[in-house]
Amino acid sequence: MRKVSAVEFNLRVLTASTGDREVGQQLVREYVEHTAREMTEPGGAPDLEAILPYIPDYHDFAAKYHAPGALFLVAERDGVACGGVGVARYEGTTCEMNRLWVRPEHQGHGAGRALVAESLSHARTRGYERMVLDVLTSRTGPIALYRSLGFADCESIHEYTFEVVPLALDL
Repeated sequence: MRKVSAVEFNLRVLTASTGDREVGQQLVREYVEHTAREMTEPGGAPDLEAILPYIPDYHDFAAKYHAPGALFLVAERDGVACGGVGVARYEGTTCEMNRLWVRPEHQGHGAGRALVAESLSHARTRGYERMVLDVLTSRTGPIALYRSLGFADCESIHEYTFEVVPLALDL
């Protein structure tokens, strides 16, 4: 466990325990539901079904993040989960970072940066040589965060029906 930023966050890898799985599953669901709302046209209703085909961990957190080479990190403050991020094997020595989510009441205090930095450290420790991710074009804050940590444009590894910015970092 590592404490980081001006606001103290404990960063830890979630285990396969029931309680940890529930925390991870809830963070992924919040991420997905926020994404659906963000992709909604003004005055429209969020269409969760439009993005669920791309996010199997919405229904099965353990299958993705308790697989070999995968992990899900959580940032906690005073025993409360503030956010999380997943890392999973893509292919060979390339991993994918996904579902970076910081709950709105905890945004702006460094949890996102701490989660990304810690995910890079864990990826290196697990022998990955490259990390890829994609982010909605509207998420200018996270895009700036990733770029500030050395991520650069790359070819997309997924096909979507919506626009994303694909990024990669050689570890």
